[in-house]
Amino acid sequence: MSSKTVFTISDLLESLGGRLIHGNPEAVFNNYCIDSRYVDDRSLFVPLMGQSRDGHQFVIDAINKGAVAALVRSGHHQVHEIVGWLRERSSRSGYGEMEDVCVVEVRHTLVALQKLAEWFRMQFDVQVLGVTGSVGKTGTKEMLIQLLSQKYPTVGTEKNFNNEIGVPLALSRITGRTRTAVIEMAMRARGEISLLSRIAHPNLAIITNTSGSHVGRLGSFEEVYKAKCEIVTGMCSPGKIVLNLRDPNVLAVIEELKNRKEGPAELEMVFFDSSAAYTNAGLAPFITPGHVDNCHEDLPEATVWLEDVKVHGLDGSTCTLCSKDERAPVQLNMLGRGALENLTAAACAALQYDMSLKEVAEAAPSLLPAPQRLNLFQLREELFLVDDCYNSSPGSIIDSLELMLNIDPKYRKILVLGDMLELGKFETLLHRQFAQTALSLPFHAVFAIGPRMNAVNEVEANDDVELYYIEGRSGFEGYGGGRIGSRFGDSNGRGRDQRQTSGSVILDDRAAYKLSAMLLDEVNNAKQPTVVLVKGSRALHLERIVNDLLTGTN
Repeated sequence: MSSKTVFTISDLLESLGGRLIHGNPEAVFNNYCIDSRYVDDRSLFVPLMGQSRDGHQFVIDAINKGAVAALVRSGHHQVHEIVGWLRERSSRSGYGEMEDVCVVEVRHTLVALQKLAEWFRMQFDVQVLGVTGSVGKTGTKEMLIQLLSQKYPTVGTEKNFNNEIGVPLALSRITGRTRTAVIEMAMRARGEISLLSRIAHPNLAIITNTSGSHVGRLGSFEEVYKAKCEIVTGMCSPGKIVLNLRDPNVLAVIEELKNRKEGPAELEMVFFDSSAAYTNAGLAPFITPGHVDNCHEDLPEATVWLEDVKVHGLDGSTCTLCSKDERAPVQLNMLGRGALENLTAAACAALQYDMSLKEVAEAAPSLLPAPQRLNLFQLREELFLVDDCYNSSPGSIIDSLELMLNIDPKYRKILVLGDMLELGKFETLLHRQFAQTALSLPFHAVFAIGPRMNAVNEVEANDDVELYYIEGRSGFEGYGGGRIGSRFGDSNGRGRDQRQTSGSVILDDRAAYKLSAMLLDEVNNAKQPTVVLVKGSRALHLERIVNDLLTGTN
């Protein structure tokens, strides 16, 4: 690895397979970006081509703002215009620096961005930690960034920029000061995490779990865990991987990693165990055909585990983080048992970088959740909103339901719950299990949203639960009365099952507006303490409901 913090265009031409068609190959840069609004006088601009916009339209803007170089796609119709503009400007008095601005022609700018990110990452003496998993990867990533930042200059993936574009952008944040970089890796199909691993070259990887998320895309749970194991494909050797002993597929994951032909020559496996967070859990996980239970298996020894777990509803939880050398009491203000699991994973990884459990425990009370992941808002005295609307899966919805169960019984509990997506052939089964669970619990009201949530109309409900089913398309005013307390549907209490085709709107704006109005009427007239949970898959965009509750509450 180089100790340089600035680089010349000539340094990377070979790695990109690019051809310099204008400028000085000794032009110096120290960062790259894809948005002309964020360039500076040391930036390399990479224009990406999307469905609605073509980044080549902004190359001249990027150069005007100081970019020292730009990539362009070979044969693109604007290349001649860009080079001609540079030559014309450089011929003018006072614009001589334009002569040095580099234009590098590449076959495909997205592929070039990925090659650039890989090359850039390898120029620095930095430890890269890759995080993937079906549930909890963003929460674990956020915790790790916050923990490692206590000890090292650390950068990481912003928000959920975790795909073939987001990972290169996360790596662009590395500087000469950076010592650790935490990179989240997501996928929609087999091979995608492998690509991200070969871009980022992690030194350590974490697989938070391999539950049912994406099974609809991949076809089976076996394909899901095999896809997650791709994170070792580009790993540096020797490498380490952190695995979850509570994951029902952990033994299969271990075997898959042992038998992989691609990956580091040396791979050490370390384990965390958050089982104590679920020992007294009030709800069992949803079960699908082929489910594996590890409770009777001879599992490896954990490096970090939990003891003395107590969940305190809206006040977070307490526990003891344990290793063979340490025990550290922890106060965690983040909500839900999933946060405890994420903390255990993050602590196990942090120990590999010479942090102690005591240091983790000291940092734990100030840890913040990722946006839209069980974020708690106090709307007024004894009126709370739990925003968990980023996404939904069988594992995370159980965690959210149990959080509501653990809240003081004095609170009325209103659930706004949208479809779970990407469940494939298990979609009907899992939504029906959800409906049976949610409608048997002591909640005041349940709003079930989306065609898949029609399952609430196929099971018996607790007589005390006031249920709404909202299919999601506009004009649901014909479904029921004016207050919470009846099923939206026909006279038999059965909702319509009109499933949208892939890519169509699940909850349109008109239906969302009416839902918000009903919820605001309910909470603004509440006479007793109330908690509202909003949770659903990303495609429903339930943040519209959250924003309306945040701004419309009296």
